[in-house]
Amino acid sequence: MRWRLETSLGYKWTHALQLTNVFNQPVYTMIFATDAQPGNKIMSSIYKSARVKGIPELQSQAKAIREKKRREGKGLFTLFDPGASNIKTQEYVHTPPWRPPSHLAADVPIDESPPSGEADETESWPSPDGS
Repeated sequence: MRWRLETSLGYKWTHALQLTNVFNQPVYTMIFATDAQPGNKIMSSIYKSARVKGIPELQSQAKAIREKKRREGKGLFTLFDPGASNIKTQEYVHTPPWRPPSHLAADVPIDESPPSGEADETESWPSPDGS
């Protein structure tokens, strides 16, 4: 995606921030694209802050809540909250996008009509009155 944003659409910089769950499995990736140096500098700073502080804090809070619910579900209550566990922080480092493998389609049509042999959306879905 970043490769195409830079080469096809001509953005100068793209930044990707992958968000993961408490088991470090990817949930989604946010991509920021810009031509402006101030935007590049600002997003680099925001993504660095998120990777080092924000995301690990939220993950450790989510983990603590999950562990508390499990303990209380088993009838194990504590007088003091043990607090959130430490989650390893990860530094954000901007890496340039890489060219996708050549076996992928070179161009992916976005706004083209379907070929004449395929039914379009109006033919494949019934109208609200059931017809």
